[in-house]
Amino acid sequence: MEEAKKKRTIAKGQFTRAEGRLLSAISDQADLWTLSKRYEDMTERWNAAQNAHDEYVSGIDDDRAMETEEAWISELAKRFDKVELGVGERMGKSTTQEQKHDVKLDFHQANSETLVKLPSTAIKMEKLKFQSFNGDIRRFPVFKEEFMKYIQPQCDKSQLAFVLKSYLKDEVCDEIRSIGDDYDKMWDRLDQKYGNIGKLVDTILYDVKRLASSGNVHSMLQMISVVEKAWRDLKSLGQETELYNSTTISIIEQSMTTEMKNEWVKLIASKRFDSKQKFLTLLELLQDWRNRLEYLEASIREEPERTGSTHKVAEQKQNDNKSQRKRRCWLHESEGEAEEHPIWRCRLFLEKSSTERCDLISTNKACWRCLLKECPGVVDKSKCSRNFTCAIPGCGGNHNKLLHTDNGTVHHTQLGEEYSNNPILPIQTL
Repeated sequence: MEEAKKKRTIAKGQFTRAEGRLLSAISDQADLWTLSKRYEDMTERWNAAQNAHDEYVSGIDDDRAMETEEAWISELAKRFDKVELGVGERMGKSTTQEQKHDVKLDFHQANSETLVKLPSTAIKMEKLKFQSFNGDIRRFPVFKEEFMKYIQPQCDKSQLAFVLKSYLKDEVCDEIRSIGDDYDKMWDRLDQKYGNIGKLVDTILYDVKRLASSGNVHSMLQMISVVEKAWRDLKSLGQETELYNSTTISIIEQSMTTEMKNEWVKLIASKRFDSKQKFLTLLELLQDWRNRLEYLEASIREEPERTGSTHKVAEQKQNDNKSQRKRRCWLHESEGEAEEHPIWRCRLFLEKSSTERCDLISTNKACWRCLLKECPGVVDKSKCSRNFTCAIPGCGGNHNKLLHTDNGTVHHTQLGEEYSNNPILPIQTL
């Protein structure tokens, strides 16, 4: 779990750096080639962060902890969506022929100054890299708009079917495989399954209808993010009026904290608003609360750093590193592998005879009681943090049960089955 969490933290750092570079390109009015390359990099970092997050939360069983961790990825998703909208707006304004020409100066460069001319029959690779469509109905309108605007103009008509397939995930490609290379029919089929406005509206409204909040900062930010995204998506479809009704407003009100509700009542009680004005006022209130909650969340994260000493922080990091090393199998590590399990659960170790295990303990300088390499018992058994003796009946020796020898051997296959299913280091059941 610690390794997965560290990997996720690194992925977030890489995403943040890519985000900063892309925001700089937008604010500096960079050319479209630079903008597209940085957008491609940020998209890759976003996908990597999602994968690292999924890997980390797969080991979490506690519902409350899962809710907190999901808020982590929701915050990144909100940042990604915001920057993505900025990129779309920036590209939409760049319509001159010169800027269109700049977009094409990328993959066909043999070096920094010379362009390679491709034969007219060659397949042209895409100039702008957009995220492939994976079947998410809410992403389809954006995917289609971007493809038509930035990819289609750069391809010959005979190549469009091939290029479109390259931007579809395998499960989506299966939907159009039987059509062959008829580009127009491909879009007809995709529109039929993923572009139905009614289905899309229902999907967005469903997310709003199942809003729930436990009242903590993370869940409130997630609720606000869902409402904002629903309004943005429906507005892009010209269907935002679907949110302008008392039922939707009531669902959102039920998800608000008491403090938010009181402020909302004071704001709206004396006003004579129609449903549209009422929803937009509520949305503005939620956005204001989002800013407050984000500030509060940042203050909470900074509190330990302000109140704790540098020595304590360093000591905690050292303890975390020790804990991680204890869970790593030193037998696999000595063979150039990094298996995340303790030595007493290692099949490779358990399948050996007790004599062979003793040899391994000596060779790898591990403790004869707890089997760990970091234990003080490596030098002096009496200083082992797990102060126990052999539990084999009639023995009581100053060693671990797994190292007990009886005429040079022990029934290690029985012991192996017992310890391979033991997730922690017991107090001399070991």
